[in-house]
Amino acid sequence: MIKLLSFLRPGKQSRLSYRLLLYVVLCSSFFTLLATAFQLYLSYQKDMAHIHESMEFIRKSYVLPVARSTYYVDEEQSGLLLKGALKLQDIRYVYVTEPGSGKEPRVREGDPNAERDIVREFPLKVYDLLGKITDMGTLTVVASLEDVYQRLLDRALVILVSNAIKTFLASLCILLIIHFLITRHLTAMADYTRQLDMNRLDRELVLDRGNTKSSESDELEQLVTSVNDMRIRLIQGIAESEQARADLKKYSEHLEEMVEERTVKLREAKESAEAANRTKSEFLSNMSHELRTPLNAVLGFAQLLTHSRNLTPDEREDLDLIMRSGEHLLTLINQLLDLSKIEAGRMTLNEKNFDLHGLLDDITDMFRLRADEKRLQFLFERFPDLPRYVRTDEVKLRQVLINLLNNAFKFTEEGGVAVRVGVADSEDSGSEIRNLKFEIEDTGPGIAPDESDSLFESFVQTKTGLELQEGSGLGLPISRNFVRLMGGELAFRSEVDRGTLFSFNIRGGAVHAADVPTAQPTSRVIGLEPDQPRYRILIVDDKWENRHLMMKLLRPLGFELREAANGQEAIETWERWDPHLIWMDMRMPVTDGYKATERIKATTKGQATAVIALTASAFDEEKAVVLSAGCDDFLRKPFKEAEIFDLMHKHLGVRYVYEEIRKPEPRRRKPKPEDVLTPEALAALPDDVLAGLQKAAEIADFGTAKRLIGQIGGQNKSLADAFSELVNDYQFDILISVFENK
Repeated sequence: MIKLLSFLRPGKQSRLSYRLLLYVVLCSSFFTLLATAFQLYLSYQKDMAHIHESMEFIRKSYVLPVARSTYYVDEEQSGLLLKGALKLQDIRYVYVTEPGSGKEPRVREGDPNAERDIVREFPLKVYDLLGKITDMGTLTVVASLEDVYQRLLDRALVILVSNAIKTFLASLCILLIIHFLITRHLTAMADYTRQLDMNRLDRELVLDRGNTKSSESDELEQLVTSVNDMRIRLIQGIAESEQARADLKKYSEHLEEMVEERTVKLREAKESAEAANRTKSEFLSNMSHELRTPLNAVLGFAQLLTHSRNLTPDEREDLDLIMRSGEHLLTLINQLLDLSKIEAGRMTLNEKNFDLHGLLDDITDMFRLRADEKRLQFLFERFPDLPRYVRTDEVKLRQVLINLLNNAFKFTEEGGVAVRVGVADSEDSGSEIRNLKFEIEDTGPGIAPDESDSLFESFVQTKTGLELQEGSGLGLPISRNFVRLMGGELAFRSEVDRGTLFSFNIRGGAVHAADVPTAQPTSRVIGLEPDQPRYRILIVDDKWENRHLMMKLLRPLGFELREAANGQEAIETWERWDPHLIWMDMRMPVTDGYKATERIKATTKGQATAVIALTASAFDEEKAVVLSAGCDDFLRKPFKEAEIFDLMHKHLGVRYVYEEIRKPEPRRRKPKPEDVLTPEALAALPDDVLAGLQKAAEIADFGTAKRLIGQIGGQNKSLADAFSELVNDYQFDILISVFENK
């Protein structure tokens, strides 16, 4: 157990897990406090209603008897009645005053010194023997809220303690499971690849699976096998390459006699290099499939869980964390594959019309919270001539800006980050094609001159980056290649201890607002429209979890479903059942999806069946191969549920019933302490307290500072909270600057 919990220590090897636990606990605590406040408010209203019911009961049941006993001058009976009223909850003092006698009570019961939070007076009137109404005085009832407040305090303590324990235990269990099953193995693989070099290829990758290792090979084991197979092929390739170089050197000494033989050897070396490239592509394809397949299940089932209406806010927050973590892992995988596409010259530009200002707004919102957390200035300047709607590759531009801003915020500890966007000078001002100029400047440690040459090399980091032990060394190489693909060049200027400025220009065509597709309202499929055929859907995948995901996604809508674990089973089920549409995985044992699709589409009956390929490959060439095999469409894993429904509508004409998905309200950010501690606010505090607090800050006297802040809390709670935040975080330097500004 101690070994399992050791990853929670805030060390460099567990920083991600530690932050994840902290965020889960903070978010859960926030919602727990909201729920607790609401429960206490309801309890308070209930207690107040009970007091008013007691007052009404006294009016109905006690006023007339007390009036009669007073009329007959029966003070003993009056006292008994008043004692009975005191037995009601929260009633502390009851007394009767005669008319015209002022406030001096004639008969009284209870504590006359009780807090008079709620006071009700009831006139005492009776009919005498002649039928006339006689005023006998006033019955006054006093209720106190002391017990109400005490009960609220007791309830608050019980609710907060129990919810805090449950929240922490649930968060800890989730993190333990994720760490034990996935994170620690990914860390081990990352350490292995980071330490791998040409002189240490003899070391085999082995994961410590412990009792979690299954009898059958799972995705992690398959990935380990692929990595070790690649290592063996690299060893063989290096050995062959060394031998080829030795032979070339030998033959070069006898150049004239060995021209023909050298030509043969060069041809063999070329074939060996091509084989090595094919091996690399095959490995990347296998790695993509093995990583994307489990990610498809993780993200798919997380999407399904978000549909539940029984989720608590804490559970929904945990689901959001799981989805964001999965999407982050998918981004890292895509970066590796993007690098391989760039090296192979297969990266293409996908231009489209989009709202440039909207993209910049999204990126601003994305990094604003990070700037606030690190207490950095974040300036985003757009020049007036910047067009709103442009045509270029939106995805690649977004990735470049995110990569550069990530580096800027990662290395900057004080000062700030500035972004400037505008239009560069153009010779043809009337042209629709503009040179868009972007600059990202920070006040970080800068880049040493001797590190400039290797800055854009893959998997290479600066000395500062290595000290932080964050990142993969791929962000800048990928960004430079993306910028070049968009018709520009990424440049930088840096001074050590002063900061760094990255800038680039790209070509973007200005377009009209009517040419930009409008965003559709976010909605979710919840059913099928009536009066439609009962569609038969066949799901083919060798992974049970992927088939199970599709079944859970489609069955609630009313589709008739069957499943097959390989291509041969798919063909047999298709022949017997005649489905309308087949979701076909392409890589399967026995018979793969390519052969199964070819056999189905080779018949007249199969031409009427829609076949949509599901593949974990990340290469665009795969789509052409899949379509050439006869598939009607193509979908890459991991997929979103909306993509599934859109393709079924496209090929079958299925009509759905939708519901709108309401976006959560953005959370208000807490103001910084220095923004609260203004000179105007401090002027309202006693001078001796401020002087003592300033002296305590200068000598970092924590105890004295906390005592003085306690005195301030009685006068101004917001100022006391701001002082406490600075003192609790030992930010005495900021506290001293507050007093100096005063």
